[in-house]
Amino acid sequence: RIGNLDTIPAGGIRVATSADIYNDSSGVIQVNAIYGLDHDAIVIEGSNSHLNNQGLIEIGGFTQIAGYGIRVSGNGTLANGFSGLIEIDSITGAGKDGITIEQNGHLINEGDLRMGSNSPVNRYGISLTTLGDLMNHPSGTISIDQVQSALYAFGTGVLAKNEGEIRIGSISTVSANGILLSGLAEMINDSSAEVFIDQCLHAVSIDNQAKLTNNAGIHIGSLLPITGNGISLASGGDMVNLDSANVEINRTNHAIFATAFGSTLANEGIFRIGNIASSNNGISLASSASLNN
Repeated sequence: RIGNLDTIPAGGIRVATSADIYNDSSGVIQVNAIYGLDHDAIVIEGSNSHLNNQGLIEIGGFTQIAGYGIRVSGNGTLANGFSGLIEIDSITGAGKDGITIEQNGHLINEGDLRMGSNSPVNRYGISLTTLGDLMNHPSGTISIDQVQSALYAFGTGVLAKNEGEIRIGSISTVSANGILLSGLAEMINDSSAEVFIDQCLHAVSIDNQAKLTNNAGIHIGSLLPITGNGISLASGGDMVNLDSANVEINRTNHAIFATAFGSTLANEGIFRIGNIASSNNGISLASSASLNN
C-alpha cells in the first residue's frame, strides 16, 4: 500500500528498462495520495519493462492522484491477466488520464479494467498516442465513466483492437466523446466483440483520416441518451461496417452526422436507427461526405 497513510511527494511505482513486476492472483497493490502533476501512480517505461497483473491494482481509491494513473511508454507493457482487476479513480491533475499509452507502449487486457467508476478522471480514460496500442482480448472488459472522453487515439500507427467488451457511460456521464479517433489512428472492433456507449455528448467521433472498422456489435444509446451525435465523421474520418457487423443507434440528436470532404461511411452490414427509442435525426451528410451502402 502506497500513500494510504500520508502523501507521497514523488511517483508511486516505476518499472524501468528490462524490469518486471508480477502481481499474483492474491496480490493487492494500492496507490494513493500522489501529488505533483509530473508524478504518476505507476510508470512503465523502457524496452522490455513489464507489469503483469493477475490480482488487484487500485489507484486513487482513497485519495487523489495528481499525475497519470498508469503511464506506459518506450516499449513498456501493461498486461492485465484473466483474473486481473485494475480500478482507477480520482485522477485530479489537469490534462491527466487514467491510462496513457505512448511511444510504442502496449496495453494488453484479458481481465477487468475500470476507470471513473467511483470518482472522476480528469481527461481521458485511456489515451493512445505515438505508436501506442491497445489489445482487449475476448475475456477482457473495459468500463469507463466520469471522464472527458473515454477512449482517445491519435496518430499514425496507433491501434486500438477490441475482441472483448467495452462499456462507456454505463454508470455515470462522459462529458465529451465516448470514442475519439483522430490523426490517422485506427480502431478495429473484431468479431464477437461488443461496444456499449451511453451518456455522452457524442458516442463515436472520427476525424483527420482516422478509421473505425466494425466487424461485430456497436450499441449506442441503448440505455441512456446521447445528447449530440451517435457517429460523427469529419475531415476525412472513415467508418467501415463489415458484412457480419451490427450497429444500433438510439436516443441521439443525429444518429450519423458526416461533414467535410473525404469523410466516408461504408456499410456492408446492418445499421439500425431508432429500433429501441427515437433519435431526432437519422443520417445527415454535408460538405461532400459520402455514404456507400
